[in-house]
Amino acid sequence: MNHRLTARRIETDTGRVKETLDTLRSEMLEHYKAAVASLCEMETKARQTLGGRGVNQQRRAEARPC
Repeated sequence: MNHRLTARRIETDTGRVKETLDTLRSEMLEHYKAAVASLCEMETKARQTLGGRGVNQQRRAEARPC
C-alpha cells in the first residue's frame, strides 16, 4: 500500500478522533456556556438601555434566545 494512503488512514482514525473530542468536550461546553451567558448579558443591557430611552422593542417570544 502507498505510504501516503497509509498515513492518511492513520490520520483519519475515527476512534482516535472521537477519543480526542471526548477529552475536549467538557472544556468546549464550558467555553460555549460562558459565551452564551456573556451574549445574554449584553443583550439584556442593550434592551435596558433602549427601553430606558423609549425605543419600542417588539419581538416574538420564540425569537428570544435568553
